[in-house]
Amino acid sequence: SPKLKSLEYKGGLTYFKGIGDLQELEFVLLYLDPFKLRDYWYSWFRDILESCALSKRLSLICDIEEVVLIPVEVTNILPVNDIKNLELEIISRHGTFQEVIDDFTWILPDLKTLSLTLGSTTKFFEF
Repeated sequence: SPKLKSLEYKGGLTYFKGIGDLQELEFVLLYLDPFKLRDYWYSWFRDILESCALSKRLSLICDIEEVVLIPVEVTNILPVNDIKNLELEIISRHGTFQEVIDDFTWILPDLKTLSLTLGSTTKFFEF
């Protein structure tokens, strides 16, 4: 919808009609909760990131880091350009900040700032 200014979504895979219009949003908050992690999840996740790349504020919330860390063996996933700032919250803390940064930033090569919360600890990174 041309008048839509923000989007908040919770759930797994779904198709957003008019997904290209998401680029005009000022605020996007995605609670990522896939039922099962399969290769097509990562393609969907990448497409959503690309669609929201020009949003003024993009926030992702998930329970575990596997939701947003695309495995190396999923080789058909291309990086997403134009995302400069990201807020990422991972509710459970299994990995380290460095692991998340190393594994996540390859898909977002233009990332300049990352506000990363692992468990109850938040850190801000500039690249």
